[in-house]
Amino acid sequence: MRSYRVPLAVTLAAATLAVLACSGNEKSSDGSSLTAMLALVPDTPGTREQVIYGNLAAVREAGGFEAGADVESELRQLNDVGPQSWFVSDPFRITGERLERSEFGFHITEINASIDAGVPPDRLALFRGRIDAEQVDRALTTFEPWADELTTGEQGDLTTYVFGDESGPDLERITPGRRIGESLRIGVGDGTVWHTTSDELLDDVAGLGDDGTSLADVEGVAEVAEVLDEAGAHTVGLTTAPDVWVFDPLRLVPGATPEQIEVIEQRRGESALTPWDVAAVGDVFADGVAATGSTDATGNGSQPSVTNDYELMIVLWHADDDDAAENEAALERALTEGVSFITGESWSRRCQDPEVNRDGGLVTARCHGVRAGATLQIFSSRDLLLHR
Repeated sequence: MRSYRVPLAVTLAAATLAVLACSGNEKSSDGSSLTAMLALVPDTPGTREQVIYGNLAAVREAGGFEAGADVESELRQLNDVGPQSWFVSDPFRITGERLERSEFGFHITEINASIDAGVPPDRLALFRGRIDAEQVDRALTTFEPWADELTTGEQGDLTTYVFGDESGPDLERITPGRRIGESLRIGVGDGTVWHTTSDELLDDVAGLGDDGTSLADVEGVAEVAEVLDEAGAHTVGLTTAPDVWVFDPLRLVPGATPEQIEVIEQRRGESALTPWDVAAVGDVFADGVAATGSTDATGNGSQPSVTNDYELMIVLWHADDDDAAENEAALERALTEGVSFITGESWSRRCQDPEVNRDGGLVTARCHGVRAGATLQIFSSRDLLLHR
């Protein structure tokens, strides 16, 4: 274990998962709330940098449908709710219908929620849902061409599956779920599966049963997650690494000219925030109603034309209440007067009628009229809205 790794203390037993689930909203009693899922992610420098969460069960409920009998119908119905507004961690997001259950033993239709934490090579994907451990075992122990390099084991409450070594991808063994031939490390618990390429990160996951902390125990994270769970956020981007979001024009636009930097600096001045300790952006279906697309006789879905059924939430937590008070005003100013660096649009066009509130160190903004997928656009592009 690296010296900066923190031992972790969340038991993986089903009884604890049930308790954790109760801390989320009532729609996430299956243990798929953001709070419950964060309790299953090790606290490491990588996972603190970036977490993307998607609750497919909430999207299905908002769209008025159950998990599809097949992957094609599942993807079509999810896209009818909102093509850019739902998230599931790789490999299920990218490979779609090309990924067979025979590779990992479950598919998108069995996933209730997932988390993608960290960045390669220390990236962790977490899946929770109606996942059968025996079916997963059959797939992982028989899927070719990887089964011949499989080592299985037990670490605490986890069954572990380690393929090959950490030497890097094997381009001769590319499969739908291993797009560059990744040598995966997989942990399987009760209805829960972790994917990573790092031996150390798999050890960290197994260490969740020991004394210590998870991401849910990092100061301020539980408060932010609770706000988003209570609002019913189905897609969330969260970070506890504010230094990653420190303003740097050349990191945003490598090779930017002095003129471009001047424009960026101007926009930054319109939407800059004071330091925060935890930040999250979340997509919410307004009043629990999703925008719906139409599906023709051939089963082809169309993009929803309704845009007012979505809300955007921004939640900031500060250890210092004075910083929170400054950001309450700064965030309201950014949403009413600032400009998105990525799109060039004013935030007032993308985020209508913002309401910004503060409770101690917690600042929450919520606005209407946001197009689907705002969370992923802001978070993945490092838009200026969260820059310090």
